[in-house]
Amino acid sequence: MADPLFRATLLLGGRHWFQESLGQEAYKRFLAQLPPQDAEYWSSDKVLSVSRLPGRLFLQTYDYLASLNDGDPRLFRELAAFSAFHDLSTVLTIFLKIGTPLFIAKRVPAIFKRYFTPGSMSVAEVADKRVVYHMHDTQVWKQSVCVGCEGWVSTALQYSGAESVRARQLQCIRQGKSHCVLEFTWS
Repeated sequence: MADPLFRATLLLGGRHWFQESLGQEAYKRFLAQLPPQDAEYWSSDKVLSVSRLPGRLFLQTYDYLASLNDGDPRLFRELAAFSAFHDLSTVLTIFLKIGTPLFIAKRVPAIFKRYFTPGSMSVAEVADKRVVYHMHDTQVWKQSVCVGCEGWVSTALQYSGAESVRARQLQCIRQGKSHCVLEFTWS
């Protein structure tokens, strides 16, 4: 299996989130605990939003933020939500703003495909104010991809007009299931 890759937009948004949400000193502590070659990705101005980066950077970030909260992934979810709109193209920003929540919800799997390798997402159920996604081949990402999607998708739905978005993980491959299932509801 090829090494996992993720789109650099998540790292670039994460860089800004760290500094704005946790502060410059917390960002420096995060960089200091990384191997030097990995810290370089975070501090380099040569990383482009369309770059594909080693998946270990995504996993390290998840593990570090969860460790700050006794394993609670809330901070990583916040980072993913912040990253949802960092470095978006004007076209995608307009697309999210003019689309209805349901329109956006149906297109999330196509966006997911551009951000993570390996892994896939499909719409399993869709209703007026509810969508259920199945995520396959995401074992390498551990829980990070599910938590990241909870933050990113919730924010995308809110940006398109959904209110009171709630995300729930209904099943997980890390609990012996064949695939992960995420549900989003809104009013």
